[in-house]
Amino acid sequence: CDSVLSSISISGSDITNINSLSNITSVANEVFIASNPVLLNIDGLVGLTSVGSLSIGSSYYYCCGPSQGSNALITNIDGLINLISVEGSLTIGGYGGGNPALTNLDGLGSLTSVGGSLNIQTDGYDPYTGQSTGAGLLTNLDGLVSLTSVGGDFSVNSNSSLTNLDGLGSLTSVGGLSIQQNSALTDLDGLSGLTSVDSDPNVYAQGNLYIQSNNALTHLDGLIALTNV
Repeated sequence: CDSVLSSISISGSDITNINSLSNITSVANEVFIASNPVLLNIDGLVGLTSVGSLSIGSSYYYCCGPSQGSNALITNIDGLINLISVEGSLTIGGYGGGNPALTNLDGLGSLTSVGGSLNIQTDGYDPYTGQSTGAGLLTNLDGLVSLTSVGGDFSVNSNSSLTNLDGLGSLTSVGGLSIQQNSALTDLDGLSGLTSVDSDPNVYAQGNLYIQSNNALTHLDGLIALTNV
């Protein structure tokens, strides 16, 4: 089987690898990877080139709780190296710190477009108490070097180890942009190619630009090419 016409959900307390999925090249709907405390990597997705949507580390706090979505041992997502497009949304992390050991996104080096939203959040956060549940280890977005467009909102929120956005140099357009609560982020220079934050008029709440609560950020020079909001 090289194509899946529905969805794939990977979740289990005893799953250590997903190598048996290596022949799958496309998934029409969602690939959901969460609540895998002993999963070492996602190398078994190496054949995947396109997917309807992809979530790595649960963002579904209200169904799963603050720690239930964690892929505790995954340090990289190199198994996605052949992924070219995501038709819908792409989520890395979420409430509870879904991938606390993840250090880079290099496995997304072939990704050129995300049709829906793109959300990156590596710090854990409990919305019930407002308290942090742990800082993420992601320091850069270099793995997104081939990404040119995000059709929906692009959110880079709550990544306390993230120091720059330099991997976004190919990005020219997004449907909305949110960069918030990245305490080590010093500049936005990686967004120097971004020309448009242009929403779909049929999608509620798109098209907004939020840059706030990034304590080390002192200027917005990286947005010099932005002409349309």
